[in-house]
Amino acid sequence: MCAEIELTQSGKVCRATNQEHCFKTAFGTEVLLPSHRYYFEFKCVRGTNFKFGIATEQARANPNMAFCDDKHGYAYFSTGALRHASKGMGPSYGEKFKQDDIIGVYVDLADGVVFYAKNGAVVAKNAFEGAALQGRKFYPAACCLTKNEMFELLEPAVED
Repeated sequence: MCAEIELTQSGKVCRATNQEHCFKTAFGTEVLLPSHRYYFEFKCVRGTNFKFGIATEQARANPNMAFCDDKHGYAYFSTGALRHASKGMGPSYGEKFKQDDIIGVYVDLADGVVFYAKNGAVVAKNAFEGAALQGRKFYPAACCLTKNEMFELLEPAVED
């Protein structure tokens, strides 16, 4: 069983404290409401094994797995692949990312589209799209794999 993700005093930086080699997820506290558009960013502070994206409340049911391992989460993995309802399989999406990179997550719950940016440049449009992204509430979500890996949630913003 994995240990916790530790939240720093600022409340924005998370550090993996797990002794085992497994993903541990942290969820944002602000709900992303249906019919709205959002953009938020994560900074890879330390490490190279990250998954960033969104998840529904149901993804919290198993805290000892990545939020995107089941149908309740959608992520861009640091290997450059997408993850949804799978631990190890997903289409190639773009470049790999690593320590010091900033990954932007654009969430359009009105039109049902999610896409990502790396260091300010859009990686590719429509990483995920469809009706499953509409009419539901989501939360920002992120996870890391190895002890002492760290990421920071930069301020989310509603676009409309």
